[in-house]
Amino acid sequence: MSLRKKAVRGLLWTGSGNVVSGMLNFSIVALLAHFLSPADFGLMGMVLLVIGFITMISDFGLGTAVIQEELFTASQVSTFFYVNLILGVILGALVYCLAPLISSFFKNTELATLLHLIAIVFLLSGIGSTFRTILQKEMRFAALSVTELSGIATYGIVSITLAILGYGVKSLVYGVIIRQFIEVSILWFIVRYRLTSFFRLTEIRHLLRFGTFVLGERILNYLNRNIDYLLIGKFLGTELLGYYTLAYQIILVPISRVAQVVGKVTYPVFSKVQNEPEKMQDGYIIMLKYIALITFPFVAVLFVVAPEFIHSVYGKNWDATISVLQIFCLYGAIESIGTTVGGVLYAKNRADIAFSYNIINVAIVASAVSIGLHYGIIGVATSLTSVSLPLTYLWQRKTNLLIRLSWRSFFNTLSFALVVSVILLPSIYMIKLLGRAYFYNNDMGILLISFGSAIIIYILTIGALKRSLIIEVKTIFSHVNS
Repeated sequence: MSLRKKAVRGLLWTGSGNVVSGMLNFSIVALLAHFLSPADFGLMGMVLLVIGFITMISDFGLGTAVIQEELFTASQVSTFFYVNLILGVILGALVYCLAPLISSFFKNTELATLLHLIAIVFLLSGIGSTFRTILQKEMRFAALSVTELSGIATYGIVSITLAILGYGVKSLVYGVIIRQFIEVSILWFIVRYRLTSFFRLTEIRHLLRFGTFVLGERILNYLNRNIDYLLIGKFLGTELLGYYTLAYQIILVPISRVAQVVGKVTYPVFSKVQNEPEKMQDGYIIMLKYIALITFPFVAVLFVVAPEFIHSVYGKNWDATISVLQIFCLYGAIESIGTTVGGVLYAKNRADIAFSYNIINVAIVASAVSIGLHYGIIGVATSLTSVSLPLTYLWQRKTNLLIRLSWRSFFNTLSFALVVSVILLPSIYMIKLLGRAYFYNNDMGILLISFGSAIIIYILTIGALKRSLIIEVKTIFSHVNS
């Protein structure tokens, strides 16, 4: 099968899997919001800060280096497995021992108990990391999608059941643990890995330099993306962090997942054509165009119907989330473009650039969040949004140079998605006003008619102004099925 077909099939599998997983996540959070308090969500946000950080550094960047490597032998796989296993044990023990200190930082005694419980996740994550890397390198995205969907479904069943039974925030922690166990079991079965005793660090020593830069970039990127959680949890408390966390999950998590879907497929593809800038440029333009066509119209519609969305899905006790969500709509649109550059930098073996630029990001974002804290969670969201555009420009400028992409071509690629969004904004606002007059205070009715109208307008706009796009999609599918 050609590289193009593998890439498109990978996008189809990963994309459809993420649509389903996104819907499952949305449904799970919506149900849990009726059984758990904002403070519970805020407390879990603190736990996820620790999980996210430890999981991110769990393979020390070697997984990304493995994918970039052209050849990877059985002896290297065995060594890679044991390195991940050892790191998982060490990091799990570290979290368990540091739990009281972390709890003291956030001034929340319950956090220590939750971190003691969650420590086992890092051992499981260390084991699963090897198998995920192998499947991604081999572009077996169907297997990865099945694994993730199984894990999310398990998490939903366990968490919702325990929340109904009154376990509170522990229901989320137990859900995460069971999910990791199920995913690792499925991954091991799919890869059919046969455990051997071979372990020699010299086998993967040459990957360490690249992996070190990846790890450094990940740590800085993690701080960049989570310093708001850290400071809100520290200075504003769990309840406000809960409202902020929900807004973040609604808008930024789905958008980052869209970018991750594309990045998960395009990174191994770009790695294979890393010495062919024209092919990389063509692939990057296609990636950018379709990400923008999904994310820009989505945030435009959500900005208009944010109040009805929150009231209908989560209830009126989550009103404090609405303004943050609307601010994050603009932030999410900008971030959806900024998240595309990492795969290019890694594929070009320039993790050092990503590392250097993230130093700048962390300094600016930390300053913005610190200023925003004086004005509550709305101030934090506004500050982050205000600095996101210049930071994205810095990233994009270097990426464009690496693949020889002009700014004119870059903006032309985004222009149609912006046109669709500009058409949707006033259209949905007028439909919402008409719906308010007809449905009175029925938020769900207004929400449904607004989203339904948005889909129709979106399709008609593409059909009227960009019929070539429909032909392009049909051509891609015909190549895959041929």
